[in-house]
Amino acid sequence: MRFALAFILILFSSQAALSAKLSTEQKVQLQAAMYQHIEANLNDGAITHVNLDTGDVVELVPTKAHAMILAFEKNFVLCADFIDPDGKTIDVDFYIKPFEQTYVVFRMEIDNRKPIKKLMAEGRITRLQ
Repeated sequence: MRFALAFILILFSSQAALSAKLSTEQKVQLQAAMYQHIEANLNDGAITHVNLDTGDVVELVPTKAHAMILAFEKNFVLCADFIDPDGKTIDVDFYIKPFEQTYVVFRMEIDNRKPIKKLMAEGRITRLQ
């Protein structure tokens, strides 16, 4: 519930900063797709994540949705901050595609900015302005 309130405040306070290339309705639908994906994967307020490099299983708590929307071919990338048990901020990227009359998350990348940075360097992901 706390995340939902923070999400709504961030979403509506940041609409002016978002791209004019997307309608307000599209921006709301994209943010809603990310939020619904987060909500659907919460267990006791956190998402369980396994670090495949260390084998550690941790609970990540959502804290803030970023206002920025990135374009990825015909898809989009949105980001949110989560907090791990040690209080470290973890970036989570949500890859979202259009589906029928709405949007759906098709990939969630946790604490791994390498792929998005590579795609940005190749010019395949761009910030909407």
